[in-house]
Formats: sequence, structure tokens, C-alpha cells
Amino acid sequence: MEMPDWSVLAALHGGWMSDAGSRSDAYRFLAHLRDHRLISDDPLHQLAAAIVALAPVRRPAEPPAEIWERLVSLLHGSRSSALDLAVAVGCGWRRPPGAVGDGWSGRWSRAVAELVVNVRHSLAAANPGLATVVPAAAVDDDDLMELPSLFAMNLLRGCDCGHHVRGCAGREHGCCYPPHALDSWDPSQCTLRAFIDQAVRGSARTGLQGGAFAESMLYRVLEAEGRLLRRRVEFCRCGSCGTMFEGAACTKPDCETPRTAATERVARANWLVTAAHEGGDHVEAVRWICGGCGNLIARHQARSASCPKCQWQPEPGVRPTSVTVWVRLAPERVLRAVES
Repeated sequence: MEMPDWSVLAALHGGWMSDAGSRSDAYRFLAHLRDHRLISDDPLHQLAAAIVALAPVRRPAEPPAEIWERLVSLLHGSRSSALDLAVAVGCGWRRPPGAVGDGWSGRWSRAVAELVVNVRHSLAAANPGLATVVPAAAVDDDDLMELPSLFAMNLLRGCDCGHHVRGCAGREHGCCYPPHALDSWDPSQCTLRAFIDQAVRGSARTGLQGGAFAESMLYRVLEAEGRLLRRRVEFCRCGSCGTMFEGAACTKPDCETPRTAATERVARANWLVTAAHEGGDHVEAVRWICGGCGNLIARHQARSASCPKCQWQPEPGVRPTSVTVWVRLAPERVLRAVES
């Protein structure tokens, strides 16, 4: 195996740092080398440049032989880039627990900084969906300052968000959910960024999936602060077009059929809401479940002794099954709910 010219790469990196200043990072450095044809597309060349960019401060750019050989072996069968692998190994990924301190044997500060940058990008990517679906839970500037470092340390040192896999018997520890630990990343299955996206916002896909998002580090923080809940939400089914909607009328364009007492109501799981008293527009409510059509019946409607949709009536003396749902309030009712 031909060894890289570490001194040349170190000189290129030094020049880049002088020109780029505070905007420098390993991803931009490799892009600069590729754009100016200073390195080839050979993965080994990419790997060597990544190591130089991430090398521990005040250490020679050339890594110990065992680190170089391990990274070279990891390139085979990996779906991740050479830089992703170098970042992970630099952060202590699948290295002995004693991999701490300064130098090549510990965590490389530049690699940890790249992990924080990746977490910040993932948080920013979650924000459009949050701002659209649950505006009260949108990530603000303070979150983008504080959470990336917190989540990066959770990935490295052990997450304490309290999320446990089903059947976990050791609830005394903080979290045992594998995607919240960098050591569980498998580069043959996904890229490092996709893994970080799953940890931070539940999925690498665009948009928010309520069930997946509720597994994320971000949801755990927002839930603990009361800014976001994953709950069963009441929806209405339009009697004209079948569209599911919340509010006073169907939301499908050109339909807008008004909701009436007879409009079918159903419960949908894994929806993200913010409680009205926390700045949102949802409140908790109890509904009876119609034994004939499954329609949800508000308690004041249940007093009429029949389902407003199918006219089903419970047996005398038998109380219908109930379910707790969250209901969106009209803007004019939110203030009254908060004050009550």
C-alpha cells in the first residue's frame, strides 16, 4: 500500500487554515482540495486528507500506523465517505473505553467539532417541519447554540434522555436506545449524517414523522420543556370528500364542507401537538366510542343517549368505552382554555 505524502497534505491544510480562518472545517477543506484538483477521487487520498484535517492539535499530521490501517480496512464495504469514517474514529467510535485525553489515543477535538457541526445541520433541517406542524415547538437561536454540543456529548459519552428499548429491565441508567449512541453506527448500513439525523430528529427523511420523531433526542428535550407532545389527536372525516381535518370545516381546496354534530370523528395516533397552556392550540378531552360505527362522541353529545352519526345507543345502564384524545381549539377558544 502506497503511503500518503503527509508533509504535502499538512502544508496544504496549513495554507487552507490561514486563508479560511474561523470558517475552516474538514468538509470544506476536502471540497477545496477536490475543486482545485489537489487530490484525486481515490478514497485513500480522501482518507489521508481527512485525517490531516482532523489530526489532534499540536501533533504530527501522520497518524500512528494502527489508526491508518484500521481506517483503510473500514473503507471496504462502507457506505460512508472517508471523512465520515475519520470523524467517527476521531470521536472514539468503537475504540477502547480508555480512548480519552490528548493526542492520537484520545478523542480528536477537531473530529468532535465536526460531529457538533453535523448535529447542528440536523437540528436546522428539523426546524421547517416543526415550524409548520407545531410552531410553538420550533427550534430557536438559543436551541441552535446549546443543543448541538449537548447532543454530540450524548452520542459520545452516553445519552441520559430516559429513552429505553421495549423490555428494558435496567431503568436506572439514562438511555439504552441504540441510535442515541455513536458506537452503534454501522457504516455498511448508512452514512454518518443519516445516523446523526436519526438520533437528533428521528429520521433522515424530509419532514416530520410523529412516531419516529418521538424517538429522537430533540423530541425528548422539547417534551421535557413542555413544548411538544406526541399524542392521540381527534380528527374529523369530511362527509363529502373523505378528507381528514381538524377545525370547523374540511381543509381540502374547493370543498370546505362545514363540520356538524353528525360529522364522523376518529382518533389518530402519533401526532405532535403543543398544549394550549404552553403556547399551542390543543387541549385534552375524553370521548365516548360509539359501539355501532366507532365514531367519537363528545360528552355533551353523549347526553342525548345516541350517536349523532348512526344513532347507536348503549344498553341501559352500560357506559360506553371512552378514549382520551387531544383536540385543536379555534383561536378564540385558546385564550379561554389557558385562563380556565
